[in-house]
Order: sequence, then C-alpha cells, then structure tokens
Amino acid sequence: RRNSVRRNAWGNASYAELITQAIESVPDKRLTLMQIYDWMIQNIPYFHERADGTNSMGWKNSVRHNLSLHDQFSRIQNEGTGKSSWWVVNKSMLKSRLPRTRRATMGDTALLDKKRLKA
Repeated sequence: RRNSVRRNAWGNASYAELITQAIESVPDKRLTLMQIYDWMIQNIPYFHERADGTNSMGWKNSVRHNLSLHDQFSRIQNEGTGKSSWWVVNKSMLKSRLPRTRRATMGDTALLDKKRLKA
C-alpha cells in the first residue's frame, strides 16, 4: 500500500492509536472518557467536524468499544465520589506494529490439504 492511501477518514492512525496518543499527551498519563473525546475533537479535524449530536454517536461508540476491547487500556476508579473513571495505557500490553496475519479460510485449508496429499 502506498503511503498516500489513508486507512481511515481521519488518517492512518487506528482508534486505539489515537486513544493512546491522547492519554500519553497529558502529564498524569490518564484521562476520563470525556477528556479522550475532547482531545480527539481538538486535535483531529475529522472528529471536530463531527463533535455534536448524532454526528458524534458513531465515533464515540468506537472509542468506548476500543477502550474495553484492547488490553492495553485499563480503567481505574477515580478518587472522587461519583467521578468518571480514569483510563490509562498499560505499557506492557502495547501491541507492536507488526503486520497482521489473517486467519486461514476454508479455501486456504483445502489447498493445504491437497499439497499435503501430494507430498
């Protein structure tokens, strides 16, 4: 793939990478969900243009999904009563940017079986 091809409408960074950038951008290395939204709106034009109402529902859902899906993010209870939880990055769980391998399909396994029979 050429570098000029964008992986997402906002650029080549994934949601997980943007969330990591947001959390790493502050001295305490922790943000609430609302602060993560705010960082994305302030720093990425795509999200700034979709900051209000129904325009923001989809990408905000994707942020929440990524926070709960990836082990690199941990939720920590906020010290204040009734306050939103903090989100932090677990450095030990950060995934390296190695190319993804894809799962074999039925066609792939049939081809492998044929090769094994010939051998």
